[in-house]
Parts: sequence; structure tokens; C-alpha cells
Amino acid sequence: MPHHRLRAGSLKTLQSAFVPPVLSALAALAAVYAVSGARSSGQIIAGLACLGAAGTAAAFAYRAQSHARQQADRLAQLEHIAAASTDWTWATDRALRFTHLSAKFEAAFGFPPSRVIGQTCDVLMSEENDPGEIAQHRADLRAQHSFRDVTYQSRRADGRPIWVRVSGVPVVDERGAFNGYRGVASDVTAQFLAEEAARAAQSQLVELTDSIPGAVVQIRHDEAGLQILFVSAGIESLYGVDKAQAYDIEKLIANIHHDDVDRMGAEMEAAYHAHRNFHLEYRIVVDGKVKWIRAQAVAHVERSGSVVWNGLLTDISRLKTAEAKLREQQDRYERAVRASRDGVWDYDLRTDTLYYSERCYELLGVTPDVLGDKTATFIERVHPHDRERLRETIRGHIKAGTPYDVEVRIAVGDLPDTWPEGKCELRWFRLRAETERDGQGQAVRIAGILSNIDELKRQERELIAARERAELANKSKTEFLANMSHELRTPLNAVIGFAEVIEGELLGPLGNPKYQSYAGDIRESGQHLLNLINDILDHAKIEAGRRELHEEWLLLPDLIKGTVRLVRERAVDRNLTLNVLPADELPRVFADQRGLKQILLNLLTNAIKFTPEGGEVTVGVQASGNGVWIEVTDTGIGIASEDIDKAMSPFGQANNWLTRQHEGTGLGLALCKQLAELHGGRLDLESELERGTRVRVTLPAERLEKAAAEQAQATAKSA
Repeated sequence: MPHHRLRAGSLKTLQSAFVPPVLSALAALAAVYAVSGARSSGQIIAGLACLGAAGTAAAFAYRAQSHARQQADRLAQLEHIAAASTDWTWATDRALRFTHLSAKFEAAFGFPPSRVIGQTCDVLMSEENDPGEIAQHRADLRAQHSFRDVTYQSRRADGRPIWVRVSGVPVVDERGAFNGYRGVASDVTAQFLAEEAARAAQSQLVELTDSIPGAVVQIRHDEAGLQILFVSAGIESLYGVDKAQAYDIEKLIANIHHDDVDRMGAEMEAAYHAHRNFHLEYRIVVDGKVKWIRAQAVAHVERSGSVVWNGLLTDISRLKTAEAKLREQQDRYERAVRASRDGVWDYDLRTDTLYYSERCYELLGVTPDVLGDKTATFIERVHPHDRERLRETIRGHIKAGTPYDVEVRIAVGDLPDTWPEGKCELRWFRLRAETERDGQGQAVRIAGILSNIDELKRQERELIAARERAELANKSKTEFLANMSHELRTPLNAVIGFAEVIEGELLGPLGNPKYQSYAGDIRESGQHLLNLINDILDHAKIEAGRRELHEEWLLLPDLIKGTVRLVRERAVDRNLTLNVLPADELPRVFADQRGLKQILLNLLTNAIKFTPEGGEVTVGVQASGNGVWIEVTDTGIGIASEDIDKAMSPFGQANNWLTRQHEGTGLGLALCKQLAELHGGRLDLESELERGTRVRVTLPAERLEKAAAEQAQATAKSA
């Protein structure tokens, strides 16, 4: 800033102040000499010198008076100007002490000027001022520089702060000597506080915008193009540029993906000309990586026609990745649904609106306008006998969370005017769904699948009919076997009896020994046939549910010994070792004696039958906490794993050379299994080809005497 000094007058002023007094003095001196009659030139020169000195003094005196008048006039002008405003004038002497303060000073500070007259401006400055700025101001004062709009803080009479703005210029006398300062001051407290509030608000706004995820921007668009007015610090992580660089619009545009630049520019131009908001999603490239950015801005139209957009830029890369994955999953789901030939539906409970996939319309044979989007239209197509079941399923699913899985008949195609009395095509459909609930657990959406099961229902009806026919045939077979068994047993018993009489020659000798041998063959064959008939009859009774258990308390070791005696001779004939394992003291068992003996006899007979000569057959019994088991093992031919189920089925036999050498019905194992299950037990079989077979029959613990007694005691206590 240039330094100004107040100087008194111009050249014309100097002439008017100096020439007249000198001329007057010269005229007076000439007159004196004329009267006195000066005699020498020296005297004249001396007189002229005196006259010159007097003239010079007079000239300077006149000039000083004129300078003082001009300064007074200037100060009066400042006072007049200050009187029209809230400003006040001030003046200092050479020592910078106040010599003048106008009346407005007191209005600003609350105390009279006299309190500070004779003191420097330091008395008015508070400690809160910036020391550097105050030091610079004092240096300017000492250097006698002019200054303008220097602002400092002071205190009013009541202690409240006041901010004062001061301007001043140095004043010099006619010789150029510094005489102090003259200037103007004003109270700028309101303005300063407003500026401070604005700065604080601006700072808070910057902090706020910097804390928002993404970048807050303000952009002006006018005829000259785009201009960044404001951008938050989030732009640095978003675009990879410094905040200062982000004000260069070209740097931001350079980061936009080349495939999105034209589209983005066209959209912003359209928004500018339409004076509207804009919403854009575009890609940028930062350090070789692609980011998706969402730009949302609100338009403000200025009087000039320019548009200022206040907006937010956010990174939506993760959202775009999630959307892509969701689309991929949706595509896979839709392909899977199309492949399954099912339709998809979605019911919004809040609006009672149904959405159907295209496949639903195909399955129901209707167009979207016919089916509509209301549940009532859909339920109208459901067969009247199935509607309440469908409603109950929906209510139970929504309220109690029971499964939404129901099969109903639905009319397809156009409905007759007389529906449901009128005829139309009905098909079976299966509806399955899951419910979406809100935070309070209330159902808001039900989404499900519509499946055409009409063909399955037809096959199901055929299977039911076939099963009923099979059950009827099986019942007839069972009844036939039962009846035939009774019919066969009567004559067969007679044949066996007569064969025994002949073989024993009870009525006298036969004469020829061959007759006795033939009679023995007849008896053995008849007994074998009777055993087969008894097995068939027992199996038929069990299947018909007519086999009753005649239960009693039994000692299993005695039962085993008696049964082994029946088969021991057969084992000896085949050169087999028949072992009976010793058993610990066993409790009695509550069971059907004939049934258990039949199980054990069948198992021992099979073991002896299918064990080659020189082999072993072992029988044992053991009790445990889980019940009691009877086990028969052999070292026979064994059964292939794939044939075990067949061997356990009625009339089934394992397919090997040895089984084909022995006659039988194939009922042995199946009958044993059925009799074990009638006792509440089970039969387990393990076998390996060429190594042998192990069969275990387990009866439950409650059939043991000790367990039964404990159970009876517990029942008595509870009663």
C-alpha cells in the first residue's frame, strides 16, 4: 500500500502565500531609504538583506497559518462525514497519543474520549488480538505509513468485546516533519461476529460433508460449461485425486470409463436444459480398477439461467457386484424352475396382490387378464370340495407356521357360466410355499410353486387299485392255503399213521422186508410233507393276522436241549459237530413255547441242511439288559450279501448249487422272522459265502421274568 502524507498547499498556494508580503516589504524599504537618503551601496545591500529576512519570516508565518487552516478544514470535513455514519474520527500527536476522538467514540465504547486522550492506541487493544498482526501494525505506525481497515479487538465499558476497524494517514507540517495521524474508525462487531459465525458454519459444513460416505459436490452448469464450486474430502478416496485437484473438472472427467463418458455428458446436458435433478450410475477407473459411482443431485436454477446442482457421489461397486450375483442366482433359479416345469407365484398380503410367472398361465390355460392379480379369482378356480382345505392350509401357515403344502383340483382354461356346477377340465395341482415375515413376526409375503401333479394322481389311483387287487388276491391265496392245508393234513395224517403201522408190523409180519422199507419211505415223505404244510399254514395265519401266541413262562436252556435232541441224529448222519454253548443262569422268558421251538428248529434244520460234511453248527443263548437272544451259527456255504433279503422273504431261497439240492418251501427264515416280530423281537442275519452264517433272534427285555416283576412293582407304586 502506498504511503501518503498530508502536505499544505500546491505551487499556486505557495506563490500566493509568499510573493505579496515580500513585495510589500521591498516597497517599504525603498521608501525608507528614499527618505533617509542612504549614502552607500553597502548600506543599501544591508538594508535589503534585512528586508529579505523579514520578508522570508513573514512568508513562512503566513504559510503556517494557511496550513493550519487547511488541516482544520480537512478535520472538519472528516467530522462532517463521520457524523452522517456510526464512524468516529481520531487524531494523534507525534508520539502517537490521542489528541482527538469524536463524539461517536463514546457511543461505541460506552465511556468518554477523555479517558484515553493523551494515551496511545495500545490502551484500547485486548490481549485476545493476534500478536503478530498487532506487531505489524505498530511497525507501520513507527514507520509513519498510512494504513487501511486494520481490525482489532477491544473492550467496552461493560467488559463486552468490541471489534474496531481503523484507517489512518500520517500528517506532516509545512517543513515535512511528522505531526501524527488523522483517521476514521468504526464499530464492526456485528459484521465480525457474522463473519465468524459464517466461518464456523462453513467449517462445520465442511466437517459434516467430509464425514458423509462418498463425496458431496456442488457443480454449476452454464453456457461456458461445468464448474466445480465445492467438493468434500471424500472425493480423494473415491476418485483417487487430491481435494484441490478435484476442482479441475477435466481431471474428474478423465477418470470416467470411456464407455460411459458420452452417456453421462448427454444426461447432464439434458438435465441442464430441462432445469431438473439428475440421477446417474457410471463407472470410473482408478489405478486400473473399475468402480461404480452413483451420482444424485438436486437442481437450483439461478437468475442468470445457470443451474447449480447440489449432489452426492457414492461408491456402489459392492452393490453392483451383489446385483450381478443376484441376477446370476435368479437366472439359475429361473432356469431350474423352467426345467422343473413348475410355475412360480408371489402373494403380497399387504396389498392382496398375486404375481404369476408365465409358466403359471401356461399350466392353468389362461391369459394374465383372465387370471388377474387377486386371490379371490384364483380360489374361484379351485374345486369347491378343496377350497376350505386350501384356506385352512394358508391360515395355519400364516398363524402357526405349519407347512404350506396342499394338493387341490383346479379348473383350467375358460370357466363355464354355470361353474362350479358346469363341466370343465379339472387337474390336480400341488402348491408349496414359504412365508416372509417382518420384524414383528407378521407375515408380509408368501412365495411358492405351482406344480401339475395330474399325471401323478392318475398313477397313484392306478397304484391304489393295483394294490387293492393284490391285497384281494393275497387274501384269497392265504384263505386258499389255509383251507387246502386243513384239507391236506387230514388224509396225510392217515397216510403217516398207516405207514407207521406197516413199518412196525403192528398187525403182523409182512413177509417181504422190502414192504417194511417202503413203508418207512412213505412215513418219512409224509412227515416231510406235513412239516411243509404246517409251515405254509403258520405263514398264512400270520399274514391273515390269525396267528395267536399262547404265552407261558419258559426256561430257554430246556427248550434248546429238547430241540437239539430232535436234530442231533440228522447232524450225526451228515458228519457234523453240533455244539450247545453253556449258558449262565437265565431268568424265565414269557413266550409262546411252540413258536420259539419252531424258530429254533427251523434255524437248526437250515444250518444242518446247508453245512457240508465235517462242518460245525453251534447254538447259544444269552441275556442282557436289552433282552435275551438265541443264536445259531454254522460253517456252511453262506449266503451272498445280495441274496440275504431274498432269503428272508416268503418263498425265497438263495441262488446257489447247494440250495437247489434240498427241497423246501423257502418259508423257514421268513417264518422265523415273523414269529420273532410277533413276540416284539427281531431277527438279524449275517452271512459270508464259503464261511458260514450267523442268525440271532432277540426278544425284548420286558419278556424276562425279572424285568416283568420290576415293571409290575413300578405299576403298583404309581397306582
